[in-house]
Amino acid sequence: MLRAQNVGLFLLASILFVGVAVAEDHPAQQLVANTTSELLAAFQTEKEAIEADSAVLRSIVGDKILPHFDFVRMSKLALGKYWRRATVSQRKAFAVQFRELLVNTYAKALYRFADAEVSYKPARFKEGDKYIDVTSLVSVGDEPVEVTYRLHQKKGAWKVFNITIEGVSLITNYRSTFSSFVSRKGIDALVADLERKNKLVVDEDDDGSA
Repeated sequence: MLRAQNVGLFLLASILFVGVAVAEDHPAQQLVANTTSELLAAFQTEKEAIEADSAVLRSIVGDKILPHFDFVRMSKLALGKYWRRATVSQRKAFAVQFRELLVNTYAKALYRFADAEVSYKPARFKEGDKYIDVTSLVSVGDEPVEVTYRLHQKKGAWKVFNITIEGVSLITNYRSTFSSFVSRKGIDALVADLERKNKLVVDEDDDGSA
């Protein structure tokens, strides 16, 4: 399960924000293309700083990529039935740590594999659709991997809220893991565990570089 999550995060990093061939006939695909250009430019400009301090890489990822994700909705889906049972403060704490988990897990993979070859399938949509699936083919080996992004409109902007890798949902994988943990130890323990893991990543980075 954890392996599937890590593979999914790697592919998420490799496809959304690397060199891509995008059919810019939908705002959601234009969003990806524009973000790609900005991110690659930042990688080039800040290369020395990134190599010296991994915090710079996390900052770039946070600034350039994460604004285009609906982390409230992703957190709600990932926590599943326990989201409804959580207090407002627990929801906020979980969303913060879940966001940090994603950044810390794939920031380095994103930087190291930013030259993966990616192509997009034509998006199928009707005028006025509030949801769209953007499907990509990612070449990270001998065989391309199909990755589908589920986006929706939130306050007039397109936001990613789920990713499916070869038919396997990233959010569903997290929900399974989190549900098992919460059923045994509770939501507060899950938040504390995520916070511990996130801090460990930062502490390890402080001893090295990207």
